[in-house]
Formats: sequence, structure tokens, C-alpha cells
Amino acid sequence: MPAPACPEGSPGIRVLLVDDSQPFLRVAADFLGRHPELVLVGAVCGGEDALIQIQSLQPQVVLIGLDTLGLAGLKMISRLRITLPEVAIIALTMLSDDTARRAAFFAGADGVVTKAHLSADLLPVIRRVV
Repeated sequence: MPAPACPEGSPGIRVLLVDDSQPFLRVAADFLGRHPELVLVGAVCGGEDALIQIQSLQPQVVLIGLDTLGLAGLKMISRLRITLPEVAIIALTMLSDDTARRAAFFAGADGVVTKAHLSADLLPVIRRVV
């Protein structure tokens, strides 16, 4: 079993979830809530709201759904990378092709996770980028 990402007694890794799909937000929030080393500070439906929330919630990691946000998600990643370079950004996508991954990395994402493999891949990627 891997070592926890946070030392004993620390508040955990602060995560903000951004996606336009309410059902996905619920599923992902439930998944994140089952991991004590993570603290879900917010789940935002829509890109512009997220930019406001990031300032006040101060997450360490932002998970951005690209499928429903499309180009807006890539632009958000680029804006976050410039304005808040200390925040880790992980793109979430339904697409498993290299084009989506390359676009997310080119925009400034620190990691990319396919939504279909969320339960297996997300925690290791969060630990790596933090």
C-alpha cells in the first residue's frame, strides 16, 4: 500500500473539481470523498465560475473536465497556468486518444486522466503532481 500523500494530522490535498456535467460532478465528488488524504473544497459546474472559486478556495489541485467544457477547458488550463502557476492542473477526458492528451499538456496541464479510468488512475496522478 502506498504511503499517504499527506503527513499524519495534515488537512489533506485541497482539490477543486470543474465540469459541466452535474452527474459526473456527483460521481467524482463521491470518489474523492472516499479518500481521506483528499479534501474536496468545491465542485463547480462551468468554467467562469471556477476561475472565481479558485481564488477564494485556494485548491492545490484543480481537476478540469475537458469533454463538456471543450476549448473553454483548454483555455482555462492556459489561464490558470499563467495566473496561478503553483496550482496543479489535471485534465479529465472521455477521450483516450493522444490528441486530447497532447492538447491538455500543451495548454499547461500537469496530468491527464481518462474519466473511464478515474478510480484507478486519478489518485496516483494527484500524488505525482502534488
